[in-house]
Amino acid sequence: MQGKKSFLKSSGLAFAARVIGAASGICMTFVISTNLAVDQAGLFFFAFAIFTVLGTLSTLGLTTAFIRFIGGFLAENNWGVINGVFRAGFKATLLIACLCAVLLYVVSSQFGDMLFESAGLHSVLAAFALGIPCFALYQLLGYAFQGVHKPLISAFVLNISTQLLVILTLVVAIAFGVVLSAANVAAVFSIGAFITLVIGLWYWIKQGHWHIKADYSQQGALVESAKPLCTVMVMMLLVQWSGQLIAGGFLPAEEIAFLSVAMRLGALTSFVLVAVNMVAAPRFAASAKLNNNDDLRAASLFCTRIMVSVATPILIFVLLFAEFLMGLFGEEYRQGADLLRIFVVGQFVNVVTGSVGYLLNMTGHEKDMRNLVFFTGPLALVLGFILTPLYGATGAALSTAIAIGSQNLLAVYMVKKRLGFNTLNFINQ
Repeated sequence: MQGKKSFLKSSGLAFAARVIGAASGICMTFVISTNLAVDQAGLFFFAFAIFTVLGTLSTLGLTTAFIRFIGGFLAENNWGVINGVFRAGFKATLLIACLCAVLLYVVSSQFGDMLFESAGLHSVLAAFALGIPCFALYQLLGYAFQGVHKPLISAFVLNISTQLLVILTLVVAIAFGVVLSAANVAAVFSIGAFITLVIGLWYWIKQGHWHIKADYSQQGALVESAKPLCTVMVMMLLVQWSGQLIAGGFLPAEEIAFLSVAMRLGALTSFVLVAVNMVAAPRFAASAKLNNNDDLRAASLFCTRIMVSVATPILIFVLLFAEFLMGLFGEEYRQGADLLRIFVVGQFVNVVTGSVGYLLNMTGHEKDMRNLVFFTGPLALVLGFILTPLYGATGAALSTAIAIGSQNLLAVYMVKKRLGFNTLNFINQ
């Protein structure tokens, strides 16, 4: 691994970009929640959860595989293979994303009228359907940029561009007196996703290696790697989003809005994990390819120390001022303060356990990650269906937090078993 100073510099830049990305996400949530009626905000956030799940599923688990393969072959400066991996993955994702978009558009009216006793959800889903291919493809691009050690560009594509475009568009619309609805905000997001995709593709081509003939020799290996990763992705989507999606069948739209805002604020605790992983993941892949386990261990524990030192003050602040933070999005949202506390604790467990998911995926142990999420994915579903009818939004939040904590603690055990070190021993190492 590169020296600690250089790593800290790269992580610092990625962290700064991630801060901007997190701020953009919170600002977008703020603009939407304060300019839509609470029930309309609930419709938007519920439809956004469906959009995110379908868009992520369309990547077929190739996002993590991209980091591993592109990061690994970058160490050999083999741009022929990198181009082959990129183009094969791009084509497959485009096909599946278009199929998902058509499916959601076709079923949106029937599905939309089933929930919330609202005739408005179907138009929100239809508007989001148009953006699924663009969202899926720019997700793939963002992870490709991570693989070539471009964390700032990756953060811009993944977490900043679309959200900033949505914010700017909505602010201008509000200034001109446009009355916002969940459907037209969804349409703005889809347009923003298209623009982000165009920007990302332009920069990828601008790197200057696009002309090198694509070598598709690793396509079979890419598919084999993506198979367990796709299963992992499905189960992780269940862990992250099942609480909110199940809540849509039991709770009114207003409570979905509280749950969604709390979930987004709770993610502030773990954004440092994403920032550090943007730099560390391709280096994990390179260390694994060079069979340098000592470097892998040192890098992992060093990363965990950084993440915990940043996340701890955030955890304390959010726990103490949850009502104030939720109240920023509207007086009604103060009701979701306990939801925020539940989410932030669950995300802190995610940080303390370290980059366990990436460690397994970047070192060829994708199947181990797959096996453990076979437990936590269904666990999230079972808890969601049990706790949500009993305790409402609180039950939905608990089901998500418990599943996240269980998944990461199991991954700690698997890293210890396969790689020989415990990521929780970051203090004494």
